[in-house]
Amino acid sequence: VALSNLAVNAVRHAPPGSAVVLRAMGAGPQVRFEVEDAGPGVHESLQERVFEPVVRGDGEAAPGVGLGLHIAREVARAHGGTIGVNAAPGGGALFWMEIPTA
Repeated sequence: VALSNLAVNAVRHAPPGSAVVLRAMGAGPQVRFEVEDAGPGVHESLQERVFEPVVRGDGEAAPGVGLGLHIAREVARAHGGTIGVNAAPGGGALFWMEIPTA
């Protein structure tokens, strides 16, 4: 569910015809999932808050109720993991989630 929410969110914000890249890799005792898009990015002031329920970027008119990233965070936490975003306005977004392997 969490990875699906990140991927759907990336597709929703990526420019038409651009790629959305999904990655999974071992990171020590964890697996790291990444979803990268070429959309507008997440302003630095929103990077911590974007995982709160119904928080959206300024002027964002994307469909949905704004719960996908919140649900992804709660799923990651329920599995002892973490989630975050690295982004710059106009430069796309890289959402990541790390979950312990066992």
